[in-house]
Amino acid sequence: ASAFAEFHAATAKCPSGFAVPAEGSPAIRTVLGPAPGESWAQVSSVQRLVYSFTVFEHSGTSIPGVTVYLRRGRVLLGVYFFTHAAELPFTVAGQNTIEGIVHVFEERVAALPASAVG
Repeated sequence: ASAFAEFHAATAKCPSGFAVPAEGSPAIRTVLGPAPGESWAQVSSVQRLVYSFTVFEHSGTSIPGVTVYLRRGRVLLGVYFFTHAAELPFTVAGQNTIEGIVHVFEERVAALPASAVG
């Protein structure tokens, strides 16, 4: 629960300009977009946070992405996609969309025994 609160706080404080993420790293600018997961089917025992973003470098290079955090009890799973594409060039359990792959992981987290999630 505290990790989800930290994610919300971090996104609220995300700088609008270029920032250095770590010493020795190039400055980048991260722009948050609308979260794509609002209409996705929800697995009842799993909480989900979805962030869409694009990272920009001074060189003009940009990297799109979607980050998904799944939580059930003390289990926290992060799934990262470095694309906004509707269809992906790979599959997980037969799924090739971000929504479909996230659902696969949600089902896996939901299936964990109660002893594992505390």
